[in-house]
Amino acid sequence: MSRIAERSRLYRLEPAGLGTRQVEALTSYLMRLAAAHHLTPGALIGAALPELAGVSAGNRQRLVGEVSANGRSANGLSGVAAIWLAAVSAATLREDLAELTFVPWAEAISPVHLLRAEAAHCPACLQEMAERGTVYEPLAWSVVAIEICPVHRRPLAMACRDCGSSQFAFRWLGRPGLCRRCGAWLGTFELGPAQGLDRDRVNASLAAAGLLGTSPLPGTGANGISSSMAFLREILSTSQSDVARAIGTSKAAVSSWEDGSVRPSLPAVLAMCAHWAIDPAAFLAGIIEPGARYAPQPSPRIDRPGIDWAAIEASAQLRLSVDPPPTVGSVADSLGVSTTALRMRLPKVVGRLVARRREWRHREAVRRMERWRGEVWRRTTWNLERGRSASRRDIERVLPRWVQLREGGLADAWHAAHREFLSRRAGLAEGQTAASVPSANEVMSLWRTSDCRVATHELYRSN
Repeated sequence: MSRIAERSRLYRLEPAGLGTRQVEALTSYLMRLAAAHHLTPGALIGAALPELAGVSAGNRQRLVGEVSANGRSANGLSGVAAIWLAAVSAATLREDLAELTFVPWAEAISPVHLLRAEAAHCPACLQEMAERGTVYEPLAWSVVAIEICPVHRRPLAMACRDCGSSQFAFRWLGRPGLCRRCGAWLGTFELGPAQGLDRDRVNASLAAAGLLGTSPLPGTGANGISSSMAFLREILSTSQSDVARAIGTSKAAVSSWEDGSVRPSLPAVLAMCAHWAIDPAAFLAGIIEPGARYAPQPSPRIDRPGIDWAAIEASAQLRLSVDPPPTVGSVADSLGVSTTALRMRLPKVVGRLVARRREWRHREAVRRMERWRGEVWRRTTWNLERGRSASRRDIERVLPRWVQLREGGLADAWHAAHREFLSRRAGLAEGQTAASVPSANEVMSLWRTSDCRVATHELYRSN
């Protein structure tokens, strides 16, 4: 008796571009899978992929809504991508969906600077896909290092032509090739001339796209990167500092990559491979053979322009008349020098800046205190004249959270308002005082009785 094959929960839709640098992204596959079931992507996840929520059905819709803005993580190599990959693979019974993400490269590449927050697209690619009958979004469009379309050698578009809105990698109600906001078609036949393209950007885009069309070689990971860097530095007789300067990073980062404690980002890998003219996949796997193409390259020399301290002093003098006076750090940043260098080279100017800033802060503190003193006095008097409670808690309740009557100046205004109000009720002339006039705390103790107005009225009559 023949055995019946296991049936999948969802259609076993064939991913587009498998084995090529235009391989489809997992988020695009989900949107096409939803279209095949005549559902929106959000409805598909809520109905057939409960593993993505991991909570009760009542909270599932809320989590899917968050994924609408953060769905790019499903195309990456973190734990979120692994959860999405496992859920979709279990629902479709397909075993080749890992190629739609960066999960196979998780042991070699860091998730930092890997995926864009907002997906890009190539209008010419979309138009050609529409002619072939299958419109999808390649994984390459989500990669930060890929700024040029590997097929048409044109810069990728970052927004809709009609409404100007950016695109998310996963749209809760969207379809591949359509704007998430206005629903307009993102493809076009129009191709302008490719002018002013940076060669380094083109090469980096092509190298990154080449990784997407291949599977990781054996040995790909931190150990492979460590052996590659150590071997190349040995045959090139170069130092970690030279490598750091060549790719625009720090020596500490290069050291952590070489000892295997930290995984490099994809832009850093592409920069090192471009500098040594080697294949990125081979570099990540530690498969490097000595040859003529690894000729030693001179360390780049950084020409640092001299600092015109006379011009900087003149500019700093002008900032002494600015109101409010800026801080020393903001002045140093605006002049393009460090705060330490500014303090060492121009101590007198810095001293005047600090003194003027201190005077200004003192004036502002006094002004704010006077303002809130008047506000406390006004609100206290207003409550007392209407027979309402004017305790500390009642007054602080109508003031901003950061204003507290514990401060000396504000507490004096609160007591002064009570004394002035009681003096007027006792019939005393302005400027006179009487020992029989109770304090603010004594008045507040009477407000805690059952009938506040009667108690206060009796107090005033006795005086």
